[in-house]
Amino acid sequence: MEDFKIEISEKVAHVEESVKSAHKRIDSIDKLTNSVYELASNVKNMQQSISDMTDRLRAIEDKPAKRWDLIVTSAITTIIGLIIGYFVK
Repeated sequence: MEDFKIEISEKVAHVEESVKSAHKRIDSIDKLTNSVYELASNVKNMQQSISDMTDRLRAIEDKPAKRWDLIVTSAITTIIGLIIGYFVK
């Protein structure tokens, strides 16, 4: 009977040790889960920032093309106006 109690006591101690170890691993997994959540949130924010920067860069790149279009349009309008003015005169 005494051997049985010792055996049970040893098994209980082993189970308690296993439970403590499992709790430590679960805590580590919780920390990892929180880190992954923060990382995903940061990636989402960076994605939005990159999208905003892309839009601003596209606007900067389009500016010279718009100017060139305005210059060409003004030149054509001026030339046509001069030609019409010459014939009307």
